[in-house]
Amino acid sequence: MRGIIYRRNGELVSTGQPADITDLDALPIPARHRLPMSRYKLGTLRGRLPFTSIQTMRGCPWKCIFCASEALKTTEMRVRSPRSVVNEMKQVVEIFGTRHFYIVDDVMTLWKDHILEICDLIDQEGLEITFEGSTRANLVEEDVIARLVKSGLIRLSFGLETVDPEIRRTMKKQVPLEHYVKANGICNKYGVEALNSVMIGLPGETRETVRATLKFLRQAREVKQANFAIAVPYPGTEFHKLAVNGEKGVKLMTQDFSEYRRYGSAVTTVGELTPHDLIDLQNEGFVSIYSAPWRWIPMLQKHGMIGGSLMLVRVARLLSQKLFAGNGHASQEQLISLGDGAFGRIQESAMSSQPVGVAPTESSSTAPLLTIASASRAGAAPAGHFGHPTNPNG
Repeated sequence: MRGIIYRRNGELVSTGQPADITDLDALPIPARHRLPMSRYKLGTLRGRLPFTSIQTMRGCPWKCIFCASEALKTTEMRVRSPRSVVNEMKQVVEIFGTRHFYIVDDVMTLWKDHILEICDLIDQEGLEITFEGSTRANLVEEDVIARLVKSGLIRLSFGLETVDPEIRRTMKKQVPLEHYVKANGICNKYGVEALNSVMIGLPGETRETVRATLKFLRQAREVKQANFAIAVPYPGTEFHKLAVNGEKGVKLMTQDFSEYRRYGSAVTTVGELTPHDLIDLQNEGFVSIYSAPWRWIPMLQKHGMIGGSLMLVRVARLLSQKLFAGNGHASQEQLISLGDGAFGRIQESAMSSQPVGVAPTESSSTAPLLTIASASRAGAAPAGHFGHPTNPNG
């Protein structure tokens, strides 16, 4: 059987590249009855919903350097018939009672007619479901979103990655920034949760480029949520080749695939940035966005009171470490580096006549965070094996 890699006498043996599956409708429906379906839940602004994944098409026509599309030959697009997709949705609802679907297509709105026909069939079948997916910001059209919402769309994700022009050229993804603002605005108008993804540590990254991205996100009031992941040079990607060869300032620190994680661990150096620097910038991004009080309610809605509160505790902890850095007071440079909005109010408070390091008054929008931080300041920021604070390259 082709498509299998196994070990024989300690050596890897490959049976070769499997044949491309062109007729996706010919594939059997996943054997969900073998899974504990009731245990799969996804946090959304409507609470934690029982969900399952589903695919309506395969492939992506673009060739971003962090994706193995060329190695896996996934630039060729293949689609399921809308009827096949909706029949599977109907089966899931009837057998398991699951009514939220995570559409795993790389670009859900790539072919407008395809997704609209799926919505028409959802309505014809009377399916009361919700769904979400990912797309490119320049493929978000208001009339399409309005139609998708009627059939159950509740969340849409975009890959912003960075705002730096040179890094965007290098990673081969240059969707104009104004499309992200517009896409978030359209989602807000129709009550769709918009999630913006950022990658930290792409070729050419510096502290300044990361903070430029954070500034863009803070100043764009349309943006309610952002996710910060450390860029991982997965094997088979152009990014991996650059990192292995030490090109464009990126150097791979380990070939241990178990260390290839996007959160709390980094496996590359980028220019002068160590793995621990990348983790620190990831935490800074998290704090920069979610310290804004007007973003707290969506966080609590998405993760529940317990999960959301724990995330706010983490924000407070990281904010406390950033402000006071273990020495009991905040320097002007530290305060300014945190950015605008709520952080600006902390700066004004710390520079006022009250003693340095004293928390703002209860009327300040940041006081709750600092109150939580007072009980959470012990312990270092999370770090993986390749990002230990005392040994960044260890």
